[in-house]
Amino acid sequence: MKLWIGRFALMAAPFLCFGAVFECVLRNQVPISGVTPFQVSPDPELPHELRRSFRTLYKGHEIEINSLGFRGPEFPPRREGLLRVALVGDSITFGDAIGWEDTLGVRLGASLEARGLEAEVLNCGIPGLDATDVALITVERVLPLEPDLVVYVFVCNDVVSSTRANEIPPDAEIDHFASYPLRSALLQFLGVRAKGMLRSLRDSDDEGGWVGHIKAALNNGGSDRIDAAIHTMQSSCSGAGVPFLVGSFPFLVSRDSNPFEAIEACIREVCSRQGVPLTEFVEAFPDGNLGSYWSCPFDSHPNGEANQHVADLLADTLALRLKEL
Repeated sequence: MKLWIGRFALMAAPFLCFGAVFECVLRNQVPISGVTPFQVSPDPELPHELRRSFRTLYKGHEIEINSLGFRGPEFPPRREGLLRVALVGDSITFGDAIGWEDTLGVRLGASLEARGLEAEVLNCGIPGLDATDVALITVERVLPLEPDLVVYVFVCNDVVSSTRANEIPPDAEIDHFASYPLRSALLQFLGVRAKGMLRSLRDSDDEGGWVGHIKAALNNGGSDRIDAAIHTMQSSCSGAGVPFLVGSFPFLVSRDSNPFEAIEACIREVCSRQGVPLTEFVEAFPDGNLGSYWSCPFDSHPNGEANQHVADLLADTLALRLKEL
């Protein structure tokens, strides 16, 4: 028995050393956060909001939140002749796990300028909001900013109903390792990749975890929430004389293994029925290799390159739209 134990230990030692090295390497790539940028919203209709006039480390990057509760510097006073575009949405609009210069809003501003359109783009995204929340933010906080255009950046998990936080201590720090199996970056990395491989090998609606939760939400009131939210934003923008568009941001996996085709079909049908212009951002990635655009190995939010592709497509769409108006 001792001999077999010794042999097993000798065989296992290289794998354990290999695993320890990769654990250290991967842990250095986990986007670390400091004090939470979120607080319970005084508005009972919202699950939470961003802490106003606040700076902190969030998902690996120093972020600034202005006095209106949106990411970035203070919005300047509206200037005559300068196109003002408001992007509304959740974490992708906000720019999870990327620096300010890589956010969709910043990239879109540069793309519009390259097309001869002097514009300012307002980043009005708040992570964790659902479609109903985004509609409320649009009506109560974005339209008063007098934008010339409002673009709703739709993503698949907008069909999930958000949950209101009971309490968010002002000194709470976000621990991303808490959600990892055994607090291991290596196990998290392997688990995410294994789930992706299984998804590509099977065609089934019987999925658990995060993907299954989102897919189930579509049939549990999610489609109705999307329909109502689009109607609210469209009618409110129309009443204010502001054009409203929707841009559908794809889940960053291979197009051949996209688990959210039904949700993308839903937003397509809703926009068509309500007469809302829709741009499907998946067309910005003609190679179909969307999985290469993650912000980091642990976060499927888009990196700066992905946002640049989308910004170029959206800038072309907005330029054409403005010519039609």
